[in-house]
Amino acid sequence: MTSPVEQVTARWRWAFAATVARTADAGSGVGVVLLTAAGGNGLRLGGLLAAALTAPHLFGARIGRLVDRARDPRRPLAAGCVGYALALAAATGALRLGLPVVAGGALVVAGACGPLLTGGFSALTGGLGGSPERARGLDTLTYGVSGVAGPAAVAGLATLTSPTSSLLTLAGATVVAAAGTRWLPPVRVSPAAPVPGGRSGPTRSAASVSEVAPATGGCDGPTRSAASVSKGAPATGGCGGPTRSASRVAAAASARASVGGRAVLLTVRPLRRVTVTTVVTAAVGGMLAVFAVVLAASVTGRPADGAWLLGAMGLGNLAGSAALAVRPLTAEPVRASLLVTAALGAGYLLVALASGYALLLAAFAVVGVLTAPWVTASLATRERHAPPGRRGEVFAGMAGWKVAAASGGTALAGLLAAAPARTVVAVAAALVLGSALAMALDRPAAAPDGRPRQQALWRDAR
Repeated sequence: MTSPVEQVTARWRWAFAATVARTADAGSGVGVVLLTAAGGNGLRLGGLLAAALTAPHLFGARIGRLVDRARDPRRPLAAGCVGYALALAAATGALRLGLPVVAGGALVVAGACGPLLTGGFSALTGGLGGSPERARGLDTLTYGVSGVAGPAAVAGLATLTSPTSSLLTLAGATVVAAAGTRWLPPVRVSPAAPVPGGRSGPTRSAASVSEVAPATGGCDGPTRSAASVSKGAPATGGCGGPTRSASRVAAAASARASVGGRAVLLTVRPLRRVTVTTVVTAAVGGMLAVFAVVLAASVTGRPADGAWLLGAMGLGNLAGSAALAVRPLTAEPVRASLLVTAALGAGYLLVALASGYALLLAAFAVVGVLTAPWVTASLATRERHAPPGRRGEVFAGMAGWKVAAASGGTALAGLLAAAPARTVVAVAAALVLGSALAMALDRPAAAPDGRPRQQALWRDAR
């Protein structure tokens, strides 16, 4: 058992490495666009190369399995940071030499390392000791800091020196993050405690046993513990219903634990509910990066004022993240995620309805503040409901889908830039509210014997 001082030290070492890595990841896309624009290649090529950097995040779940399978998860994270640095430096050199195709290939490699820099670091928080709520608050804070610091550092360095220097600085930062991972204590991405299903039967977690059982002896019979189920006592499915053996219960529990390798984020009900709302909300958030400029121009006549709107959103996110680091979110995570998603939908609606520039600043700041608990609730859901042995996959997968959705939203906003901005943002807000409502109404799957589950709306049934 580590001492409280050692736990705090490990947590802040982790925060340093995660913040540096995520700052590089957040700023690299901006740096690539600035470098292509400075080289006379135009913004279109910059957009394509930025897409090459973010597209591999769609495979975040598969990439995250490297963390699950590693005996020492620090190694794949360090390797991911070094790979990101080398690929980003290679892409920078290729652009300087006028080789955009080579640069695009290098950026795809860097993008494949991206999920390790985001969700991969989050997967380690459970092994750092101390309060998991505070660890998630600190995780959210690193996202908030890096989301503001990354683009700002790139823009500042590009102005003072050159876009090439800014990208090479980011590459060097990821090497520093790789070294930082080696300073962390040897933690494991711990699955749920397994419960043997028998002498040679499948292995299942205690939680999955309790989900499949209780088994009743009749319509109103007493419930039995998981221990009695494992002893092989028969379990009836209801009044006069068929008898279910312990092996059948164990097999169902094992199936629920493995959750099908391809779509774990969509087959585990709590993860599905949060994943769907995360993708929709992230896409709308990506659209605001474009429509902030359009809305500012419509109000003040100066498109450059859109940067202040995005700055207000970033500062709001940073303030909310800092508050959660001090006072962690302790609400049930799935319910909190859906409620905050609905609040974000209302925040986007405020953006669409704001008539003056001051109101727009306030609306963007509100969206930024609400983004912090939205991220924290998402992290808590992944922490609680990741199947045994799939923690890295869940964390990196959802983080990757979120980045890809935000990039897709930005691209879509570019195509819709000529449309009425307030109408588009209002429709996007309605989509966010609709996703929260749809996932709130997402009913539990049928029980193993075909009977529907009778959980309440907000219960965390799979």
